Amino acid sequence: MNKENNSAGQSDLLSSKLSIENQQSKIDIEKELKNQIQKLYRQTNDPKLIKQADGPVLHLGFDSEFVSQKATDSNSNSISYQNKVLSYQLYAYCNGKVTKCIIYPKSGEYKDRKTLKQLINQVVMKALKEGTIDKFPSMVFIYAHFLRADLASMKDFFKMKKELTGVGGTVTNISNPYEVTIEDEKSKTFRPAPICLTDKNRHTYKTFVRFVDTLLHTPGRGGLAIAGEMIGLPKLPIPKGYSIEKMDKLLEENKDEFERYAMRDAEIACRYGLYLQEFARSEMGLKGLPPTMGALSVAAFKQTVNELVAEHPELISIDHILGVEIIREEYWNRAKGKIQTRTKKRSLPRKANHKDFVRRCYFGGRNEAYYTGPTRESTFYDLDLSGAYTTGLCDLHPIDYGSIYTTSKVSDFLGHVAGFAYVDFEFPKDTRFPCLPVSAGDKGLIFPLSGKSYCTAPEILAASNLGCKITIHHGVIAPWLTTEVRIFQPFVERVKKERNQAKKEGSISKDKIHKDIGNSLYGKTAQGLKKKTAFNTAMGKHTRISESSVTNEFFAAHTTGFIRAVLGEILNNIPTNMTVVSATTDGFLSEAKIADLDLDQPLCRRYQSLCDELGGGHMLEEKHRARQILGMRTRGQLTLQTYKSEDDGFEHPPVLAKAGVKPNIVIEPNDSKADIATKQNEWMIDLYLNRSFDDPPMQGNYLISLAEQWVLEADLTSKSHSRKVNLEYDFKRQPTDPLVMSARDSYHLAFDSKPWNTVGEFLRCRPIFDSYRSSANLKTLEDWYGWEDYYATKSITKGIGMNITKRGSSDILRRVFLRAYARGCWGLIKGKSYSEVAELLTANGYETTSTELKNAKRASLIPHAVPRTCKVVALLKVLLEHFPTLEIEWLFSHEDALLISESLKIDS
Repeated sequence: MNKENNSAGQSDLLSSKLSIENQQSKIDIEKELKNQIQKLYRQTNDPKLIKQADGPVLHLGFDSEFVSQKATDSNSNSISYQNKVLSYQLYAYCNGKVTKCIIYPKSGEYKDRKTLKQLINQVVMKALKEGTIDKFPSMVFIYAHFLRADLASMKDFFKMKKELTGVGGTVTNISNPYEVTIEDEKSKTFRPAPICLTDKNRHTYKTFVRFVDTLLHTPGRGGLAIAGEMIGLPKLPIPKGYSIEKMDKLLEENKDEFERYAMRDAEIACRYGLYLQEFARSEMGLKGLPPTMGALSVAAFKQTVNELVAEHPELISIDHILGVEIIREEYWNRAKGKIQTRTKKRSLPRKANHKDFVRRCYFGGRNEAYYTGPTRESTFYDLDLSGAYTTGLCDLHPIDYGSIYTTSKVSDFLGHVAGFAYVDFEFPKDTRFPCLPVSAGDKGLIFPLSGKSYCTAPEILAASNLGCKITIHHGVIAPWLTTEVRIFQPFVERVKKERNQAKKEGSISKDKIHKDIGNSLYGKTAQGLKKKTAFNTAMGKHTRISESSVTNEFFAAHTTGFIRAVLGEILNNIPTNMTVVSATTDGFLSEAKIADLDLDQPLCRRYQSLCDELGGGHMLEEKHRARQILGMRTRGQLTLQTYKSEDDGFEHPPVLAKAGVKPNIVIEPNDSKADIATKQNEWMIDLYLNRSFDDPPMQGNYLISLAEQWVLEADLTSKSHSRKVNLEYDFKRQPTDPLVMSARDSYHLAFDSKPWNTVGEFLRCRPIFDSYRSSANLKTLEDWYGWEDYYATKSITKGIGMNITKRGSSDILRRVFLRAYARGCWGLIKGKSYSEVAELLTANGYETTSTELKNAKRASLIPHAVPRTCKVVALLKVLLEHFPTLEIEWLFSHEDALLISESLKIDS
C-alpha cells in the first residue's frame, strides 16, 4: 500500500484549478445530493434495522494495473489469455482532503484477486483513519476510465454482471443493492442504488454508490490522457526502457516509479469526475451527472425546450414538439392481484402514419473521393461547414403534426419546408456533382445522374436548381406550427456562447465538452432509426439499439438532408478548372479557397443566415492547407507536400485521413500532436505508394468485445488479428482521365472521376473491381489499361456464350472475327484460306489455329458484342489492314463504332 498521507502540495495546486473547490458550489452540490439521498431512503423499503450513513460524499478514482499472461483451462487444456493483476489504485477525495491507496494481490493467480468489497472497505477505513472523512460516507461516487477493463480485474466482477448495463462498448451502473463490509456497485439509471455498510462493531449502515465511467464523458471518447490534459493534470509517461505491456517489470525494478505512474491514473479519473460533477450542475444547471455525454446533451436540450414552452404556450409541451402523446392504460398486475394504471408514450396519429416513410429518407453524410493519386502542385484547402449539424438542427421550426399532408408537386418542396419524398430524377449529363442520394446498401450513398431516391426538401431544391428533372411518386410535407420559433436554437446558442466564453478564459476542457454536447444532440435525434445493434448485457445477446427520448425521424432526416444539400450546392459552384479531391460529411478538399466560391445560392444563404443568428461568423471554416495531396479513396487523403505560409513561415499540419488504417509508428514521449500526425502521414504515404496486391495481411491488436468478454466471462485482453488492407479506389464515382503524376521520388497513376449514370452501373462495376484487385493494383497506366480491359471484358461477355480468357478483350474480337469470317458475313470475303488467316493473326501476336476457324462456323455469332478497349483497337487496326471491307458497326455498339471510326480517321 502506498504510504503517502494527505499533503498540501499537489492536492492544493489541483484544488485551485478545479472550481469544485468553490465553497458556494460545493455547498449547493452537497445540499442537492443530501436531498436526493433522503428521497432515495424514503423510497427504499428494507425489513432490516439499518441505520442511515450520514457522512460526507466521497469521490473515489479507481484504476488497476495488469499484464496479459497465458493461462491453461484445466477443463479443456486449451490455452487462453488471462490478465495478471498487479495492483489496484484508489484515490479518495472529500472536501479538499485526499487519501491514496495502492493495494497489491498476494499473487497473480485469480484466487488472490481482490473483490470490490475488499477494495472499498480498505480505502474507506484508511480515509477514516487519516481524517479525510469522519463518518461513513452517505454517498460514494466511483470514477474509472473504461470501466469494464478495471471492474474485470476484480474477483467478484462476473457475479454482478447481470446487474450491469452496456453502453458504448463499456458498462454502466449496477442496479441492485449488495450487503458488503463497506460498499459495492452503482445504479442502472440516473439514480444510485442503496448499499449496506458494516463497521468494526458490526453495525450496519446504508449508503448509495454510483459508478461513473469517465470515458463516456470524454470528447470523442478519448483516452485517459485526453481527460488529464483537459483538467491540467497530464498522464505520466512510462519511464524509459519500460512499456505498458510489461508493467510487471517496472513494478519489480522500480516500485516507486510504478506507484507514481499508477496512482496518477486513478487521480486523473477522480479529478476529472469531480470536474464533470461540477460542470453538470454549475454550467449546465442539472441536478446530477447523467451517465453519458449524449444523455447530458439531451438533459440540457430539454431545459431549453421547457423554457421555450413557457414563453410560447402554443408549443404545448416537449412531448408535443417531439410528436408524441402520453396515454394511460389499465392492466392486470398478476403479482399484486389487482388492476393498475400505467403511462405510455406513442406517436401522434398523423406522425405515426408517415414515420416509417420519413425514416427511409434519413441517411448519413455525403462521403466521396473525387480524385485519386497525386495531385498537381498547387494550394489545396480543406473547408468545413461551420458547426454543421448543430447549425442544421436550427433550420427546424416546430412541426404541426396534425396538418401533415401528402403531395406529388415538386413546387411544394422548393421553399423552406420539412418535406420528404420518393422520386425519379435525371440530372443534366454535364452535372459535376449530382445531389440526390441513392443507397447502395453496405457500400454507402451514391450520387448518380439518374435513378430513384428517398430524399428531403432541401435536396430537391438543390437538385431543381441544377436543372434536374424530378417526378415525385410519394411526397410528405410536415408544415411548421410556427416560424417564430426554432426548436434547437436556444440550445445551440447556449453551446456556442459557452464555447466562446471558454475560449476567452483559455479553458480547453469547457470548450471541448460544450462542442461534444452540441454534436451529441444531433446523434440522439437519430438514435435507433437504423437497424443497428449493440450487445445487451442483461439478455446476453445483441439487440437493436432503442430510440432515445428525443429521437425524431422528421428532425434527423431534415437535418442531414439540409447539410448534404448545402454541401452539394457548394461543390457545384467550384470552378470547373479546379481539382476537387474529396468530400467528407460536412467538408470538402479542393483547390478552391473561400473567396473562389459563389455562395450567393438559396441554401447557402439560408445556412449563412443561421450562422448570423447564432452569433455570426462565416459559414465555412478552413481546417487545413497543403501544397500537394495524395488521394486514395473515400476518407483516405494524405499530404505529399505541406504548405508553408510566406508571411510567417508557419508550416500547416498535413491533411491526413487514414481510410481506417492504424499506422504502425513509434511515438516518443515528447512527440507533439503535429509530430505524431507527420509520422503517420509519412508512414501512410510509404504504405500506399509501395503497396502490392500480394502484400501479406497487416498485423494488429484489438480488445475483445463486450459480448465476448461477457459470454466467456473473460478478462479484458487484446487479441492479435490480421486483415488485408484495401487502399484501392472504391469506385463510388466513375474514374476518368488517367495520367501519371509525380509523387515524391516516384510516379503514380492519378485520375479524376465523374458521377455514374445510375447506381446500377456502380453495383455492376464494384464487384468486378473487387475481383480484379485480388491480383492487381492501380498504380501505373499499364495497370489502368489492364483494369479497363478487364472491366470491359467482364461487363460485355455476360449472355453472349463466350468464356473470358487471360488474353482479355482482344481475344473476344479475335473469336468474333473468326466466326464472321467462317460465315463470310459483315463485309468479309473469304479470299484467304483458314491456314493463311491463322498464320496472319499468329504472326501479329494473336495465336490462332486453322482448327479454330473450322469450328468457328458452328459457334453463335452475336453482333455488337465487342468492347471498345485499347487492346481491341490495336487488333482492329491489324484486321482492317488485311481485311479492309470489315464492317465494324457489326462488332461494336453504335456509339463505340462511331468513336472508333473517328479515332481511326484521326490516326490515318
